[in-house]
Amino acid sequence: MRRVALAALLAFTVAPASARADQSLAELGRDAPVAGYGGWKAWSQFDAKTARYTLMFGHPDDSVGVSPLPPSPTPWDVSLGPDADGGVVAIYRSCGSRGCDLRRLEVSAFNGRDEPLPSVSSPHYSEATPTIWRSTVVFTRRIRGCDVPYVKNLASHAPSRRLLRSRCLQTPAGHVSIRGTRIAISSVDRSGADEHGAGRKVSEIRRYDADRRGSKVLLRQTFGEESNLFGQVAQDASRLYSVRFGTHQPNTLVRVSAGGTRRQEVAAFRRLTGGFAKPSDRESLYVEQQGIETECDGFVQVPCRVALATAVPFGGVRRRLTPELTVSYEGEPRRGQPLTFTGQLVRRVVASNSLVRVEPRAGYPIELYHRNRDETFAPTGLTARTDADGRYRIVVPAVGDDPWYTAVAFTPPVATWAGRGTVGSVTR
Repeated sequence: MRRVALAALLAFTVAPASARADQSLAELGRDAPVAGYGGWKAWSQFDAKTARYTLMFGHPDDSVGVSPLPPSPTPWDVSLGPDADGGVVAIYRSCGSRGCDLRRLEVSAFNGRDEPLPSVSSPHYSEATPTIWRSTVVFTRRIRGCDVPYVKNLASHAPSRRLLRSRCLQTPAGHVSIRGTRIAISSVDRSGADEHGAGRKVSEIRRYDADRRGSKVLLRQTFGEESNLFGQVAQDASRLYSVRFGTHQPNTLVRVSAGGTRRQEVAAFRRLTGGFAKPSDRESLYVEQQGIETECDGFVQVPCRVALATAVPFGGVRRRLTPELTVSYEGEPRRGQPLTFTGQLVRRVVASNSLVRVEPRAGYPIELYHRNRDETFAPTGLTARTDADGRYRIVVPAVGDDPWYTAVAFTPPVATWAGRGTVGSVTR
């Protein structure tokens, strides 16, 4: 009995700790903001054939649906929040020949009513970056090159109140957040740069209050020629959250206390875009790039992925990241000769800034794609399946004028790309 009990205790002690798995939700063919509240998620799905964006909703039950709004020529500038009755609504920018105004779409209600918000629409300026908390709406207006933040109580006849007068900031779509009366805006100060954008720039997250004047910078970082930015900002009851991303710096997830006194940061182990939201206090929605030089900007046809972290990544929590795929070729490519491609499909388990382990993914189909000179990809029809170590092997019978290939793993619900893939040249 003692030996059995001891064996059971040892088995429990050495077993690897469980990790909460991040989930891939959707592909993003073009970078765009994301949104979340009350278990709901929202993102813009790009259609390359029509060059338009469809607003998609992720439901709390993990199903995905298309919004009733017509496709847009630009990514949706949208956020999710509670209305005065506590229902989940989307507040978004709608543009026409006379400029851009704000509208509100009921998301969680059965009828899905879509209505304008005339009390926040100016006949002289266009509104952007809207967010809502019950009866309070926050947004920006472009005034003489500056994105000026405003707040409006929809239940009041008082006009919208300007939040900032002393600085000229630029605020990308989706970079405004409100919770209760606390407002947070992620912006860039380019006043130190010249007309060509060269010079010192500052990325900051600034806190405002819907009921009081004044503001406070909670997070701040400078950059020059290479970007060093904070992304979209989200909140819970006591903290503000965002991502830090840039060209040649570690990409991280970051949070700061509402008073700005305590900052925490953990490695993302991914190349991120600025997309970030919190569908619930325990979840984080982010956008990851697949491989290097894949900015999901349309130049390279490798999609980014919308991913959901189901555990707050701070405090040493273990997370199993979304799948990753590699590809490379063996030997020297020779025109008209066979060329062998190999790689591995894995998921990394991380905790804070540490890599805990690497888990191979066995039994997944892999297909080889050829990359053309215009950065489009064509499937070759050559396939394999990962073995117990997550590895695969595919042979091209006769390589052509270039050995430019990538691999795609079919990892439902979202495929995993090996970035742009291989480079190099062939010899005779």
